Amino acid sequence: MNLVTAIINITAVVFNLLIFYAIVSRLQTPSNLLIACLALSDVFVGFAVQPDYITYRLMENQLRSVPCFVRIVYANAFYLCCGVSFMTLAAVSYERLVAVRLQARYNDVFSSKRVLKYVATIWIVNIILTSLQWAGINRISRGMHLIAWFICLLVAGAANIGIVLTLLRTRRRVQPQHEQLRVKIRRRRETKLTRIISIVVGVYLLLNMPVLFVTIYHQTLDQDIKTYNHYSWTYCYLRCSVT
Repeated sequence: MNLVTAIINITAVVFNLLIFYAIVSRLQTPSNLLIACLALSDVFVGFAVQPDYITYRLMENQLRSVPCFVRIVYANAFYLCCGVSFMTLAAVSYERLVAVRLQARYNDVFSSKRVLKYVATIWIVNIILTSLQWAGINRISRGMHLIAWFICLLVAGAANIGIVLTLLRTRRRVQPQHEQLRVKIRRRRETKLTRIISIVVGVYLLLNMPVLFVTIYHQTLDQDIKTYNHYSWTYCYLRCSVT
């Protein structure tokens, strides 16, 4: 099991690095840059979160003792990467909503330079929130993380509902015959890209929502889950396989 997980983890890291490199070097559109941010977050998950989590659980189950360093690295990497993933999912969902619903204002809101600033802000905000754990307000810091995750989840959900309604309305609408071919091709390309990204966002939300609810139950409510260990291993393996 550990060998299979390690192989899949390495494969996922390599593919995410390739995606990140391809986007940064040649495909720098606003949507792709946000996908690159998501891929970079998954690279850190593969490098830090998953290996350290496996180490954490092995030591906890076999040695009944986990060094402080392992706990610190896992906790900080987990909250940082999850925070970046949730915020990026919200950002890319909103970007697609603007692209299909407010096409005339798209360039005013999203450009490659502005998206790079958004991405930098996402990482900086999550680094600051994670660093607050070192200020002796660990519970407050994690609470702020969870609130931010919930807000991002709501934004991503609302944006994708808006995207679906907009696409359905566009499909039913009769397009004018004199519409330029270039405009038609652009609309079809945006629609196809939006559907692909919506599927990606849906998969990520499906895999990350259980983490959100289990973390709230386990951390905020101070409740112990008898199956927490088994759930964590299953999720770790599933997350690694898909991403």
